[in-house]
Amino acid sequence: MENARLIKRVLTIIVFFTGFIYFLIQLLNIPGYQNNDINKIIDKINSELNSNDINDYSLVSIEKGSFVCLFTKLTSGKMVPLIYNTTFFTNGFKEPADVYRTYRKAIRIYEKSVSDRKFVVWVNKFNVYYYIKYLLIPMCVIFLIYCVIMLLSTLLLSSGNSFSENNENVKYSGNNKDDDSDTELYETLDMYNNDYNETPEFNKAEEEHSNETINAEEEYVNLWTRNFKISDQFKTNFPFTQLLRHLKFSYLPEEYIYKCIATATEYFKWQKPEVYISQKNDFIECKNKGILEKSEISVATDGLKKGDIFIPLYPYSKTRIFGYLRFTWNNDFPFFISDILYFLKFIFSQEARNIFANTKQNVLFKERIDKLIENNTDITVAVIEVDHKERYKFDLNQDEKNILNMKILDDITQELHSSTIFESFNFVYLSIKPSIQNEFTKELELFCSNKNRNYYISPARGNIAVTFSIGVSSLNGRTVNAATVISEAEQLLDSAIENGGDQISSR
Repeated sequence: MENARLIKRVLTIIVFFTGFIYFLIQLLNIPGYQNNDINKIIDKINSELNSNDINDYSLVSIEKGSFVCLFTKLTSGKMVPLIYNTTFFTNGFKEPADVYRTYRKAIRIYEKSVSDRKFVVWVNKFNVYYYIKYLLIPMCVIFLIYCVIMLLSTLLLSSGNSFSENNENVKYSGNNKDDDSDTELYETLDMYNNDYNETPEFNKAEEEHSNETINAEEEYVNLWTRNFKISDQFKTNFPFTQLLRHLKFSYLPEEYIYKCIATATEYFKWQKPEVYISQKNDFIECKNKGILEKSEISVATDGLKKGDIFIPLYPYSKTRIFGYLRFTWNNDFPFFISDILYFLKFIFSQEARNIFANTKQNVLFKERIDKLIENNTDITVAVIEVDHKERYKFDLNQDEKNILNMKILDDITQELHSSTIFESFNFVYLSIKPSIQNEFTKELELFCSNKNRNYYISPARGNIAVTFSIGVSSLNGRTVNAATVISEAEQLLDSAIENGGDQISSR
């Protein structure tokens, strides 16, 4: 759910910001680490010089490549080399000035006085040992810690996404993408990225007339990602609210698509509409599974074309075609490409993503309910919907919708105790409780009795007051499955809305 993703983003920002600061601090401190090691070597060498006994311990830093050369500086100013690194002095200590000129960008001069001796060190600034010890290894540890944190947060935050047979209070989110669906249709729907995911807006229209010529399929890609001008008749008369009523948890993708096509057919007056979805190397009609002959495809370039019309679908990717809407047009008046595209963008928008991209999770949710039913557990299902949700979907921007939706979801979760909450769509929530219907209905009635729910959204919007309509269904001793009970609750919700809303309709 949104809160879980927000927590992960915050953790990611904190870990990477901390790692970046640590990296800079360590990078700046590397000369200090080198100096500390060199000081130890100088102290050891000075002690050995005093006792006239230099041993191999002093050569440890050379093995690490700590410095290029170590001199002692006489009182006369002359520098006498004590140790030099053969990696740099390949021909012995003959021309130190040439070595310095060759490696001057890699050399840092460090001086230290011990007792009456002065030492001068040509330090190797780019000694790999220090970068591995103080940068690479710690950064790998930080990255490992980050991975562990992400794993633990995923396990902890997703632990609420499994159905609780112990009646724990759990929230479900319908926005988690499932990459491993059961059918080819679902695999295809899951395959596309969310390049275009906003419900198209009536305002912000560009001057794009619906009957102007569209040059090729590539132009359709641009139209799927832009707002454009639609006809005033379409804006006023098209039944958008009916399309929103087709957003149901119990619908499979092909059911939802053809419910929407049937609603649109009454307005557009086209004949024989079909939707083909790309599957592997073919386009498959998602209802009857017929294969489209690619030689038949003739993309409409204006609204005057007759016969078979093809409109390309690019709802979730700018780079690969999703499919085609195909219909027959023999009317005397032209069709409006921009109106049809707006309709298609509307039904394939983010509002419907749970139907397309979360199908397997929905099926799994029903299967778990069925398991409870098999164990003779009485189940009550409530579908809760915000009254006049279309008003908020059209009037609010995406951020405002997310804020309102999450605040409502939090309220429902807190007040409907010991029930499982699943956010099926924005402003539509599915609640499951292993209990007899009367007990749960009392909780729902108490929830709906609060008529003073105001949610602060933004300074521009202020507070938004909402009421709810609810459809409730339960087993009541019947032998039915979860899909049936959920479908009944959705139908009862429709009845509550048709009767004016702000009420509970139960079976």
